[in-house]
Amino acid sequence: MTRRIPRFTPFRAAMFAIPAAIACLALAVFLQPGPSQGAQEDDMFGAADLQDLLAAFEDEPFARPSGPWSVSLPRDYGAHEAMRGDTWMMALHLEDEAGTRIGMTFGLVRLGLRAQAPGSQASPWALRTLYRGHLSLAEDGAAALEAEERFSRGAGAAGADSPSRKLWLDDWQIDYGGASAQEGLTLSASANGLPVRLHLSPAKAPVAMAGDDGAPVRGFVIPRLNVQGTIGKAEAERRVHGVAWLDRLWGDLPLPGGPLSNQRLILHLDDGTDLTLLRTQRSDGRGLATVEGLAVFPDGEALPLPPDGPGAIDMTATASWTTQDGSATYPVAWQLTGPGLDLTVAPMIENQDPGFALPGWIGAVTVSGRHDGVQVAGMGTLQMTDGSAP
Repeated sequence: MTRRIPRFTPFRAAMFAIPAAIACLALAVFLQPGPSQGAQEDDMFGAADLQDLLAAFEDEPFARPSGPWSVSLPRDYGAHEAMRGDTWMMALHLEDEAGTRIGMTFGLVRLGLRAQAPGSQASPWALRTLYRGHLSLAEDGAAALEAEERFSRGAGAAGADSPSRKLWLDDWQIDYGGASAQEGLTLSASANGLPVRLHLSPAKAPVAMAGDDGAPVRGFVIPRLNVQGTIGKAEAERRVHGVAWLDRLWGDLPLPGGPLSNQRLILHLDDGTDLTLLRTQRSDGRGLATVEGLAVFPDGEALPLPPDGPGAIDMTATASWTTQDGSATYPVAWQLTGPGLDLTVAPMIENQDPGFALPGWIGAVTVSGRHDGVQVAGMGTLQMTDGSAP
């Protein structure tokens, strides 16, 4: 394969902007005081104003990443509980035995609200940690997706246990119990009572997020994992297979807000290339959009994609979908062009608004076109947190 996308900038935390914004805004929604909450919680957690809440959240003295670092698996699959937060996001692109395409996203977030002093004994009822999880599942030909969102305090119903190598939120669980990184992860979850059990084994090495010592966040992606498992139960159970992308981040999660709109694509092409792109523009539509990302080739070579210059990728919206109440319009179809690249991205189904606490569109897409002069096809995931026009 001709490598015409040049090395330009290091892989950055920008790829994680959407999952982290979802996490922090979902935190604010969850912590809005109910009828009896205000008298029972302290001032930090009784704040009704989002800015007050975020300021209190930001002032807590959590540990920060420091010192030399490289990805260590399976350890770094697990939580870094001394730090403010962890995120796990999986984009899965699957088929069942009949060839029906299925797109799925799974996300889990751990957010520390109050740091624990060394040597102190935490009350099991203290509100110190919040977990948020989401699962969405879209099937080719369906009218809409199956989606579910959950919240929990980290007091037994949700948690992370490093010795047993498990993460859980109610009966949703990520098990990374293998002694070797190649043994991968097992995901057990459900959406509206539809059970999912999948095993993900890395097909490519992790790509570390670049950052100097003292950077507020660290993380990595595994751009391609092979997936085997089942969806459904009893006589309706189906065996599925496919590929997945894993984002993993820990440290001081970026806070939401600001004047920018983001659209992120994660694509798996059938020539073995994996691609993620983040398009950023002013929410009011003014100014030029920037697109940056990462390409990982079949041999595992990872090349960052520049926001400008000779290797830049252009990401142009070609069709939109509007919610039934007209409150938001999402650009759901795209044309990607750049050196050696001409791809058409289309939604698997248009209505992939999951109805989560934070409005957005998180959905499965199909991709076709040409890469380095060769016809390619594939599947992907498109994530958007607002309905701004492109």
